Amino acid sequence: MRFMLILSFMGCTSAERIWAGTCRVSGYPIDAVLDILDDKGGDLDGNFTITSSGYVISAAASGSRDGSSIDLDIPMFVAGYPVATTFVGEMDGNDLPGDWTLTQSGYSTTYACDLSRD
Repeated sequence: MRFMLILSFMGCTSAERIWAGTCRVSGYPIDAVLDILDDKGGDLDGNFTITSSGYVISAAASGSRDGSSIDLDIPMFVAGYPVATTFVGEMDGNDLPGDWTLTQSGYSTTYACDLSRD
C-alpha cells in the first residue's frame, strides 16, 4: 500500500497542480489522489480518492487555503461507517509536508505525509 496525494489548483499548469508523496499508515505507505477542482479566493473544493489492498474509497473534499497553508475536511464512509478525515499542510516551494488525520467513534490517529511536485 502507498499513499499519493495530488492537489490541483485552477489556473495552474499540471506540473504546478500535482503533488505526490507518501504517508506512513501503521508502517505502510498508502496511495491517494486529492484533486482540488475549485480554488475560490481561499475556499477549496475537490475530490479525494484512496486505493488500498484493492479497495477504492472516494469522497468530496472542502476546506481553505491561507497563503501557503492548506486545511481540508474529507468526510468518508469506510465499510458503511463514517470516518472524518482531514489534511493539513504547509506548502514550501515544491514541498507540501502535512498531516492526514482520521477520526472514527471518538478515536483519532494522525499520519505524517511528505509530498512534493516536479
